[in-house]
Amino acid sequence: MRVDLRRHYVNSGKLLTLELGSPESRSQPRDSKPRRQRQRRLTTKESNKLADQYRSGLTVRQLAAKWGIHRTTVLRHLERHGVERRPNRRKLTDASANQAAQLYCKGQSLSQVARQFDVNPTTLRNELDRAGVTVRSRRGWAPT
Repeated sequence: MRVDLRRHYVNSGKLLTLELGSPESRSQPRDSKPRRQRQRRLTTKESNKLADQYRSGLTVRQLAAKWGIHRTTVLRHLERHGVERRPNRRKLTDASANQAAQLYCKGQSLSQVARQFDVNPTTLRNELDRAGVTVRSRRGWAPT
C-alpha cells in the first residue's frame, strides 16, 4: 500500500479517501480530553482574608475548598503572611485507640472501625501499629 500526500490511499489503481473528520469536529474540544484546571489567583485582600480565616479556626483543607485553590497554595499564602501553622493533632485519644483495637481484634474490619471513630482507615492502621496490634492481611491478598 502506498500513501499519497494528498490524504488519499492508492491501492491497485483504486483511489480511497481518508476521512479525517470535518473541520467543525476538529475545532471543538473532545469530551474525553481532560480539561486543565483554571488557575485561581488571590488578590492581596483575598489573601489577607484567607489568613484571617485560618487564624479564626478554619483548616487548610476547608480554606482550599472555600477559595477553590490547592492546599499547598493555602500554605504558601499563610507562610507569606507569617502565620504560624497549628500543630497536627492526634485524631484518636489513647482510650479511643484502645477501644478501636479491641473492636478490630474482635473481627471488625479496618474500614468498619474507622467509620465508627470517624477517621480514615489509614489513620486507624497507624494507631493500631502504634498500639502493637498486628493488622490482618486483606481478604484475597497474600500476607506481607
